Amino acid sequence: MALGEGLGRLFDVEPQLSEYAGTVKGCGLKDAAGVTFVCWVAGSGGDTFIVKQSGAHSGTYTAFNPITRYYTKATLDGTSQWVDSGDLASNLGTITIGSGSVAFYVGADDLPAGSCYVEVVPGTSGIVTAILHDLEVQRNPKYLRAPNS
Repeated sequence: MALGEGLGRLFDVEPQLSEYAGTVKGCGLKDAAGVTFVCWVAGSGGDTFIVKQSGAHSGTYTAFNPITRYYTKATLDGTSQWVDSGDLASNLGTITIGSGSVAFYVGADDLPAGSCYVEVVPGTSGIVTAILHDLEVQRNPKYLRAPNS
């Protein structure tokens, strides 16, 4: 692994962890301090995204409210900047966007005791990318654990 590579050293990424309402996968935080989810809708339109947690990958996921701040982008083509929500008065577990994308962080320490998996469920047409960062062990990307294992 080259010293300057971020993948495996600083982060791991699952580009399409969840897609649409029927294809949702959990993301394990066993090897990372947290995950930034980037949620968006291909084409035009919006969607609602719900954050859930579980103690086991194939377990029952329940909604919870870990989001203390989020960022939105009006477009998907690189022509707009991120807009900061600021500190929220109360934590969120559901975010709805009308267009563009939304990004938010969930830390491993935000999960309830005994939980180590988190998923984001799109309402109908959303797509979710997971960026795991602050990896516990830096390793060659080919040796990274699958994020949904």
